[in-house]
Formats: sequence, structure tokens, C-alpha cells
Amino acid sequence: KKAFEHSSNVGMAKMATAYYAKNPMQFVEHLRRLRLNKNSGIDLKGEAEPVIKTPKSKSWSATSLPWMSFGYEVLISPLQTLMVYNAVANGGRMMRPYLVNQVQKNGREINSFPPSVLEERIAGEETIRLLQDCLNGVCQEEGGTGYALFKGTPYKVSGKTGTALMANGNRGYSDHIYQSSFAGYFPSNNPMYSCIVVIRNKPFAKKFYGASVAGPVFKEIADKLYALHFNQADVASNEIVKRDS
Repeated sequence: KKAFEHSSNVGMAKMATAYYAKNPMQFVEHLRRLRLNKNSGIDLKGEAEPVIKTPKSKSWSATSLPWMSFGYEVLISPLQTLMVYNAVANGGRMMRPYLVNQVQKNGREINSFPPSVLEERIAGEETIRLLQDCLNGVCQEEGGTGYALFKGTPYKVSGKTGTALMANGNRGYSDHIYQSSFAGYFPSNNPMYSCIVVIRNKPFAKKFYGASVAGPVFKEIADKLYALHFNQADVASNEIVKRDS
């Protein structure tokens, strides 16, 4: 939990090596259970195929397992990442993402697309609870990489910062281009929204960590959504009072 809160790649690599070095395919099967090897199924064309290595892959090496444990050597979309976070917020149930819930013509419904479940439970109940505790710790416990960002907010956030060094074509990694991300959900005690922010920074940017680049964008979105929900709840409450009186 402490390694998670501090976003320690070394901690993740050590755990993956300790538990899966003798059977790395078991680790890969966990990723498959999270559907990270499949398209999200969202109603948009052109979604790229994810890439999850296996020990049989030509590029598999002794460093693949530890590097995969903190996000390198895999290719997945931000939406796939968000699906996992949303499932954790949802008690383990993974939903298919979608944009359109209804099609109308001349004010009449032609077709509807209700929410659909992809996986009833991505992990055991205790595992989901532990994951929720880890995500809470990142943003709610001193020392967590997201603690300073959300300290003092009227709502609790559960999430994770991310920072990845990106290759720049033939120039490789020499330009020091980083991808900053923040994924999470809120309010923690009764999740209503999940969100992911991914930003590709300019070469040699002075700020590039997830908490300092993507995190503030996430917070601005969360603040506005919280204010919107709070105002709507307040209006609804006033309407009930008026009706009662």
C-alpha cells in the first residue's frame, strides 16, 4: 500500500518478481481477466487493438515482467485503464463504456442502449476492498502522490498518478518527453464519476509528473462536477421543502 501511495516502480517490480517470476503467465492471465487484452467495445469506430505481451512474445525478456508491473511494455488505451478504475469503484463490476444511450427521431425513441455488464466481478471482494484502500491512500493520506492536490476538498477522491517516459520516433527517449496521467473516481464513499486525464508533455518540460500536470486538470473537472451535483441536489431539496410546506 505504501509503495502504491508513493507510486514506487521499484516496489511494484519487486512484488511482481516475488510472486510471478516462476510463472509469469499467471500475471498475464490477471491482465486478461481485467479485459486489458480486448477492445473496450465502446460505440466508436477506429479503436486500436491492445497489446499485452506473453512469455511467448518475441520481445519478451527478463525485464518484461517487472516493467509490465508498472505499465511499460504494454499498449492499452486510457479508456481501458478507466474501465478498470470504474470497476473498482463499482465494487468489482466492469461495465461497457458507451456514448449514446438513446436515438430519437422527431422526438420519438427509435432505439435505446442500456448499460451492459462486461464482467460481474473482476476480482474477489477482499481484493477490491484492498484496491479501494490503496486508491484512497494516494489522495487522502499524507505522503500519497495525490494528497496535496486534494487536501481540503469537500469531497474525497480515490485515484492514482502516472508518469511515463515516451519515445519520440527515431529520436528515442533523448527528448525527455513524458506522459502524465491521473485516473480515479469520486466521491470515494459513494462514487458517482470516474475520470482519466492523460497529457503528453513537451520535450524537456519542467513539470511532467502526473500529480503536477494531469492531476490539476482532473481536480478542475471534479470540482465542477461536484459543484453541479451539489447545486442540483440543493435545488431538489428546496423543491421538496416547498411541496411539503
